Amino acid sequence: MRNALAAIAAWLKDNPLLAIVGALVPVFGLVAGGPAAWAGLTQILGIPKCVTYAKVYSYSSGAFADGGDKWVESVKGVDTFTFKLAHRNPEFIILLNQTPRVGYRSDMIVRLPVCGGTAQWTLENPEHWIDLYQIWRGT
Repeated sequence: MRNALAAIAAWLKDNPLLAIVGALVPVFGLVAGGPAAWAGLTQILGIPKCVTYAKVYSYSSGAFADGGDKWVESVKGVDTFTFKLAHRNPEFIILLNQTPRVGYRSDMIVRLPVCGGTAQWTLENPEHWIDLYQIWRGT
């Protein structure tokens, strides 16, 4: 093992230009691949494309705030609603309604795109989502 490392070190010392080119090729490959390479890397690592989950997701008239297992939606000038965190993956945060509501909305499920985009809601059928509003990552 020691002989192999010594041989590699000697080769690197004798061929510094090739060593630098060899080190830069993967970097240029990632840069040239751009978004596709980044998407693949984040998928392999199991993290969102935007790297982190925000604590607040805002929209034009309110926001969803992360309180751990409990999320609170504050609507400007109206009220607040509570949701339970059901699931979180690199693409969406899934929230279950916990606010007492009358009728069909008592079983409301909301999903927030982790990196911002169109929030959606559904009732008991998570295969059919209805667009709610545009959200963005807050602070």
